[in-house]
Amino acid sequence: MNVPVLDLGPVYAELRAELDSAYHRVMNSGRYLLGPELEAFESEYAASVGAKYAVGVANGLEALQLVLMAWGVGPGDEVIVPSNGYIATWLAVSAVGATPVPVEPNHATYNLDPGGSGDHRENQSHSADSPVRPDGGYARADDDCR
Repeated sequence: MNVPVLDLGPVYAELRAELDSAYHRVMNSGRYLLGPELEAFESEYAASVGAKYAVGVANGLEALQLVLMAWGVGPGDEVIVPSNGYIATWLAVSAVGATPVPVEPNHATYNLDPGGSGDHRENQSHSADSPVRPDGGYARADDDCR
């Protein structure tokens, strides 16, 4: 039995004209990095979330690294990371010079548990928590997990 994880066929069929047009604009311009398509995306995304600016990056590793840099996380800092998370989370922490501190997730949600088990709350020397989910979805980020 073949069970597809993600069937993009119906989505592509619905958005075919728009996606094909965007693809051809990029390919015809020769600008695969940066350029007007990225600038348009950044402007439209910032407006859609009510932000003054948005920055498009190549991947989640770069996004996490930029967030840590913006928070001033660096050498000497510890960042709580889920032990079951993707390696990019740990690499982003290391890239800014901080130390990743692995914590077991909540067994029901597979997320860090901001108010539950407390095993990472006993050591208050950490600078940040990185609430990520292994499936790429949104992790719970209560006030005490930011």
